[in-house]
Amino acid sequence: MKMRNILKGFGDKISVKNAGISLVFWILAFGLIFISAMTIATASNGDDGEKEFCGIDVTKTPDAKAFVDKMKTIEGWANTGKEHPLEKGGVIWDTDSKKPNVEQCDLEHAGKDAKSQADILYVASHGARATGKLSYSDGRTIIADPKTFTKWNGDLEYAVIAACVVLNVNFDKQGKPTGGTGLDWAKLLRGKHAAHGLLGYEGKAPVDPDDSKIAIKFVDMLKAGKTFKDAWKEANEEVDPNRYWAVIINKKNIEEKLSDIDTDADSAKDYPKGRLWYYSKTRPKKGLPITVALSAKSSGAFENKFKKNVDDVYVKGTLLPPGQSVRIYINKDTTLSDGNAIPSDVRGNYQTHPISDTTDIFVKIWDKSALIIDKYDIVVDVNANGTYDEDIDIIDSMETVGFEVIPEFPTIAIPVVAILGLLFLTYRKKQKGNQREYVKRRR
Repeated sequence: MKMRNILKGFGDKISVKNAGISLVFWILAFGLIFISAMTIATASNGDDGEKEFCGIDVTKTPDAKAFVDKMKTIEGWANTGKEHPLEKGGVIWDTDSKKPNVEQCDLEHAGKDAKSQADILYVASHGARATGKLSYSDGRTIIADPKTFTKWNGDLEYAVIAACVVLNVNFDKQGKPTGGTGLDWAKLLRGKHAAHGLLGYEGKAPVDPDDSKIAIKFVDMLKAGKTFKDAWKEANEEVDPNRYWAVIINKKNIEEKLSDIDTDADSAKDYPKGRLWYYSKTRPKKGLPITVALSAKSSGAFENKFKKNVDDVYVKGTLLPPGQSVRIYINKDTTLSDGNAIPSDVRGNYQTHPISDTTDIFVKIWDKSALIIDKYDIVVDVNANGTYDEDIDIIDSMETVGFEVIPEFPTIAIPVVAILGLLFLTYRKKQKGNQREYVKRRR
């Protein structure tokens, strides 16, 4: 009996001890799960929790190194300063201590992957006017093609492309974007966790020593509290007033400064739906939107006058945020302010359309047989919330009429036809009168 009680007591102690071990185990397990979940959440938000910068030079010019050296002077910004020589010439200065994959050097070394990309990238390369491709000075060894390059979808916020002409965008007299390789590069600013802005040139890029002076002044102005857009503009204009600089930026990030680049992904200013705007030396101070949706004919040509019973109305847009559906409204010509409710659609209901990865849209929105003679605006509700957000939603057009439906036959044609008809009848009567007079004389 005594031995049984001793064993029982020993067993109780073992049970208590096991319970304690189990409790510690579960606490550690839940802790690890929580940490893993937070890590995954941060990675999914495209931020690795560090402020990093990176420089790439494939032209043997000193500006990328000047940028790197100047950024090192800013407290809280990381770069090992490790120089990785490229096998085909040039250098990468990266936060990664490992030797990068230099065989292709396709700019993925803004970071090894989306999560570990640098926040600010400076690329010194050659730019091709016709294609927008970045390359070594020989023009043949390509490091990036804007039509196929998709690496900037993580931590990267701003990229300086110190290359000739690749950020050029052409506009017509009405300020509508019509082409240019800058539109191809701008697509890298679309999508979830995309970069916020591209800084570069619509014309010839500077050479030594101006290129290094601009890189240094750019960083100095960021340190002084200038926005990324203004720092790039003013750095170029201060060194060379005739330099054709360019900026493509998300409208929501126009006021973003270096201090706004946050290591916390949840508070980073990531606005995947914001409209993209273009600023340059040759554009007005207020810039021009390149995320647009405009009325067009079935041929795809932009048009703002449509004949009833003759022309179907289409909307043609570019650089819209992919992976979501937008609402397309047709309203009578009006003025909307930020936060206004979008008026009811004249067709009876708005039209919903998905945006593909191409970021473009071309869809028929009004059949020619249903057109009503009047003046209209097209509103693309990107948020799909029924409210106009001036930095996100698109109107064709705020300043003027979006498009106009006109009669199949212009109203002026009716009186003209009537007058011609009267003249013809008068002429016929006169002709008949002359014939009668001639007959009488013959008799």
